[in-house]
Amino acid sequence: LCLLNLFELLINEARELNEKLELLSQKSVREKFLFFIKKRMNKDNVFTVTTSYKAIAEYLFIDRCNLMRELKKMEKENIIKKEGKYIYYLP
Repeated sequence: LCLLNLFELLINEARELNEKLELLSQKSVREKFLFFIKKRMNKDNVFTVTTSYKAIAEYLFIDRCNLMRELKKMEKENIIKKEGKYIYYLP
């Protein structure tokens, strides 16, 4: 049982590291943010913001101002729609 828990922890850590590596391979702010929310949105293409945009930007290794600027552009281009703590992805 203990060995199974250890393997489960190692598998989860490997998944997280793989996702982080894939995230870092994204070139633009837009690509990084869309990759981030697509991994975390529900089946209705809705991402719930559960933390600050500053924390999201830090996780994505980008400047918060650049993130906010890109979110406004994507909203203007009807790629996303922000409503309170929800971001709707409009593919």
